[in-house]
Amino acid sequence: MPYGIDINPLDNSVWYGKLLGNKIGVVHRRTLEVVEYSTPYTGPRRMRLGPDGLMYVASGTTTMNMLPGAVRTGRVLRFDSTAAHPVPHTFARGLGMPNGMAFGADRALYVADGALGVLRIRPNGSVDRAWSAQTASAIAPFTNGLIDAGITAHANDLHVTFIARRTGRARCSPPRVCARSVHPAPGNRKKEP
Repeated sequence: MPYGIDINPLDNSVWYGKLLGNKIGVVHRRTLEVVEYSTPYTGPRRMRLGPDGLMYVASGTTTMNMLPGAVRTGRVLRFDSTAAHPVPHTFARGLGMPNGMAFGADRALYVADGALGVLRIRPNGSVDRAWSAQTASAIAPFTNGLIDAGITAHANDLHVTFIARRTGRARCSPPRVCARSVHPAPGNRKKEP
């Protein structure tokens, strides 16, 4: 099952993760040829081209990562999408269920993690635990929604969506936090209309 796509603007190729097949794939725009590559990592899903020109893949989609006290096997992979045979390597590990990903203006990768909330991953692959903890009370899984799913960056805002949510609205997280929620997140205590 193809899941999550992104386009490499260098050659307009369309990349996707194959969630149930443990593969990443590409559709070459000029020829429409489809090529898939096996990966030793489970459940590759969302793809995102990084500011460094590498392709990033959320991987480790398993309900086992959602269990309290479970060993977190989720990770973000990255690879050179211009290589003749791309080989994904681990960029960040110890994640729960990484879903959506977006790069911020600060070049950090923000991950909507279904088990851990919104995570900020520095350009060196380390998780910024202090920043990520700011979102725990307002954008944590099971608090205001069921699972953090999608995320996009615009200017200094991160817009986060949930698979299921009581209010049905998208949320934001730091640096500026949207407060369209039951519990305002850190950094923005005013209700927006």
